[in-house]
Parts: sequence; structure tokens; C-alpha cells
Amino acid sequence: MERPKTKHDTAFSEVDHKTKFDITVRGDSVFYSAHYSDTLFSLSKGSILKKFKGYYFLNTESSSNRWSVIKLGITKNGIVIGSISKKEDLNNLRELTNTKSDTVYNFKPTRKQLKKYLKSHGFQTEERFVKRHYL
Repeated sequence: MERPKTKHDTAFSEVDHKTKFDITVRGDSVFYSAHYSDTLFSLSKGSILKKFKGYYFLNTESSSNRWSVIKLGITKNGIVIGSISKKEDLNNLRELTNTKSDTVYNFKPTRKQLKKYLKSHGFQTEERFVKRHYL
């Protein structure tokens, strides 16, 4: 890994512009911290963002008539991103929407079916991102 370049009390990596290094010198001590930023999700042309029951649902077309959906929840100190990734979740959604069993996972739930799916803990796989406060 390349050494970061310093300017005043902050160091920047030439290799990775997403990482910021803070360096503080106090007497004969050097304090170091790194901050990394990344894109959690993005709205691209053709993406559809809908609000339902206190959640946001980001629908992104990955190819012709093939969509992926994530559930976004806003919390007091960050966000929660939920996805459907377990076979159990897919089977539950298939059952609720009366979709025939095949290898294609293309669901079009009604509002009522989506509400029921959320109550049955749909989008179980969650990642929590907490906003950090730095001094």
C-alpha cells in the first residue's frame, strides 16, 4: 500500500480516494484515524423509488424485465437496508403472490400482499448502517 500524502493535518491516499486519513500531532505523539466512504445504493436512470408503510423500496432494473428490490428504512441514527436473499423468503413471497414454482423469480405483489409479506418478516436479510459522529 502506498503511503498517504499529507497536507496540513490530513493525509490522503493516492490509491483510494474513498479513504481519508486524519493525523493529529500533540507533543511527541501522533494520533491517526481513517474514514472510509462507500455508496450503499444509488438511484440510476430507470430506478423506481416508492414509499410504503414507513419504508422506501428501491426497484432497480438489472436487465430487460429483470428487477431487484431492496427495502430502505430510516432510523434515528442511520439506515437499514433489507433484501430478499434466503430461499425461505422467496418461497414465502411465492406463496403470498400465488406465483408458480419455477427458476424465474418475478413477483408482482399487490399492496395487500406486500403488507402481509412485511408483517411476516419479509426482507429478513438486513444491514444496519449507523451514522458516526466524529469529534
